[in-house]
Amino acid sequence: CTGSLINTQTQDKTPYILTANHCEDDKGETFIDTWAFIFNFESALCANPANKPSENQIVSGADIVAKFETTDFLLLKTNASIPDNFNAYFLGWNRSGTNPPKTACVHHPSGDVKKISLDNNASTTTAYNNNVTNSG
Repeated sequence: CTGSLINTQTQDKTPYILTANHCEDDKGETFIDTWAFIFNFESALCANPANKPSENQIVSGADIVAKFETTDFLLLKTNASIPDNFNAYFLGWNRSGTNPPKTACVHHPSGDVKKISLDNNASTTTAYNNNVTNSG
């Protein structure tokens, strides 16, 4: 599964990772504390490389912060900080209520190397009345 680092409003680089709820084991046997988060799994070319990229930038383990099956989100906090030498980018956000005029999505379809999708249309917001499952 692909995940995105989400920054807090204080921009303190708390290692929150947003991913899909369906990534969690559907048998109720979640082992998120043993998950490996691989950074910079990418290629210099658009085409897939002959060999998969090096996996030497890894952070292991996380705890569930929140999840909601209906909207398929899972928010995690890794057990360790993300090292500065990973050059990781944290997604920013604000509480202004103004939607961005365009968006981008970084993903790894079916575990493939990084792909980037661009959308030049304004984003929209949907409220779910805080109907979220918190894991404590």
